[in-house]
Amino acid sequence: MERWGLYHVEAIQQVLKPQTSTQSLLDVGGGTGYLASCVAERYARVVVADLSPGMLSVARGRKLETVEASALALPFKAEEFDAVVCTDALHHIKQIERAVSEMCRVLKPGGTLLIHEFHLTGWKGSFFYWFERLFVDDAVFVTPGELQERLAKHGLSVEVQKLSDLAFMAVGRKGMNHAGHA
Repeated sequence: MERWGLYHVEAIQQVLKPQTSTQSLLDVGGGTGYLASCVAERYARVVVADLSPGMLSVARGRKLETVEASALALPFKAEEFDAVVCTDALHHIKQIERAVSEMCRVLKPGGTLLIHEFHLTGWKGSFFYWFERLFVDDAVFVTPGELQERLAKHGLSVEVQKLSDLAFMAVGRKGMNHAGHA
């Protein structure tokens, strides 16, 4: 995605502003660590979780901490990260609800969950939908409203922002009184 300019790094960086220099970030489905490397200097700890050893090798080359793991079973304790991001990866996960639940589980109260996904409207959206379905995998896409509802179900206050004809991001904030929720 980085080579096509589909990441909206500046918009994501505006959201991912840690409150202290000791905060941590988990990039779920982070692949090569491109996005994580763009925000790494803001956080004390940045971890890229992905299932692809090849992609994680590239992330390690970017001096990022990596873990080979599924979004469905993140190998971290509850409430371990101040921020969790998932950029252009959720549609590759068949069990979206379980993945969202896991991301919420590892998010600290007061933390931010940011999910950046394709917005399947217009001809560009149709093109990416069919490209992903035919050449990559059986992608499962959610609408901005569906994602907002799923995150709210886990106790997050959610804002959705359309970034372009092709992308949107949902930003959920875990309330301080939602410890253990999800």
